[in-house]
Amino acid sequence: MSNCAENIHNRQIFTVSGKDITRAPDEWRRITGGKHLVPPSAVEPSVIKLYPSNRIRDIRPINYSENDQNSLRRSMSSFMLIAQCFALCPVQGITSPQVQDLRFRWRCLRVVYSIVMTLGMATTFIFTIAFYMKGFFNFETSTTFVFYALGFACCVCFLNLARRWPRLEDLWQRTEQEQIKYGYPKNLHLKINVMSTVTLAVALGEHLLEKYTVISAVARCSDTKAELIELYYLMDYSYVFQFVKFSPPLAVLCEIVNFFASFYWNFIDLFVMVLSMALSSRFRLLNNHLRLALGKVKPEEFWREVREDYNSLSVLTKYLDSCISSIVLLSFATNMFYICQQLYNTLRKSVGTVKLVYFFVSFSYLLFRTVAVSLCASSIHEESRAAKDFLYAVPTQSYKIEVHRFLVQISTDAVALTGCRFFTVNRTLLLTLGGTVVTYVVVMVQFSSPSSGYATNDTELCLKMTARLH
Repeated sequence: MSNCAENIHNRQIFTVSGKDITRAPDEWRRITGGKHLVPPSAVEPSVIKLYPSNRIRDIRPINYSENDQNSLRRSMSSFMLIAQCFALCPVQGITSPQVQDLRFRWRCLRVVYSIVMTLGMATTFIFTIAFYMKGFFNFETSTTFVFYALGFACCVCFLNLARRWPRLEDLWQRTEQEQIKYGYPKNLHLKINVMSTVTLAVALGEHLLEKYTVISAVARCSDTKAELIELYYLMDYSYVFQFVKFSPPLAVLCEIVNFFASFYWNFIDLFVMVLSMALSSRFRLLNNHLRLALGKVKPEEFWREVREDYNSLSVLTKYLDSCISSIVLLSFATNMFYICQQLYNTLRKSVGTVKLVYFFVSFSYLLFRTVAVSLCASSIHEESRAAKDFLYAVPTQSYKIEVHRFLVQISTDAVALTGCRFFTVNRTLLLTLGGTVVTYVVVMVQFSSPSSGYATNDTELCLKMTARLH
């Protein structure tokens, strides 16, 4: 290693546009501005990597400049801060512009906060299990069971992700540095902020509308405001107060856990969409670079560098998938369940005006979210394969071994997110989900007949809750 470092020091080798150039350290700093690469004489032997043709890349932590607001680190900082407010991904240094400030430690308040909320979800989930074991379980009322199961699983998945998040961001940042010649995705930070704001605002409105439907049903059975509030909690959280005596502090805790669980249900879709959009944007930058070379004769060095950049993105995609595949599985599984469940209740039950409005708002939002997460996640696969069109157009003079290797890799390498390897997220998956829902609706129409028992069930439950008050 010492001989290697000495040779590097004697020959100042760098790579600019695929060419090896010998420069003095001062001259090199003048050329690069000292932002992204440093002369090897300033690099410790333990932090360098040698590549073919004597190319060198510095693998030390990188300090981003103020103009790098569209890097993942800067674009995701506010988004991840919102997640930490709801006890998800308890990583320290999440708002720092330096990736080396990210670290996960079990002994910190963020982790304690996350564990407390995980225990809250687990406790509520156990209450729903006990409630349904008493004979209340059926497909119509299984929403609550799945709702808190999702909340608990979401807490566990993000706690596990927090342990790997610093490594993920570090790998992402190094990929951005190696491909700095492509720049950063245009307006990535703005797209993430707009997507997050719109999705969470609609989710909040949908959650408040759901609460209003419960309150409107309870209002028919209560005479005073105090009775209305108590009946609301007894009816909406009957799976808890079936076993525990009602008390205001416990009711507030149930409301908090319910609100957090509702946030988790919406956030897992948003989280997959944001990361998918960021990664597909990196592939799009590479494709734009290839589009500029369309039909032109390029040296083999050019195609080797582009292939290595593509391979770096492929490695990043696989590592991202290993980190969030369980979250992707949760997202698609729960969305499909709630689509089928809402269709089931609508086809079998007649509902009032308020619940009908809530159904259309909730179901439309759920469909939009499912389609959006499918398209965003599948865009990684689509963008990764778009480079084939440019390679097919390579002139004969340029078609050499590197172009062939590049084309073989794109054709054979499955670059896409998966749901714990049970399925691959591509555009075909969206058609599969749609076909499943249509088949389900056809079966429901054939074997089910509408009834008017929904309002009756609400009234009966309301009368039972009123009896418990007296």
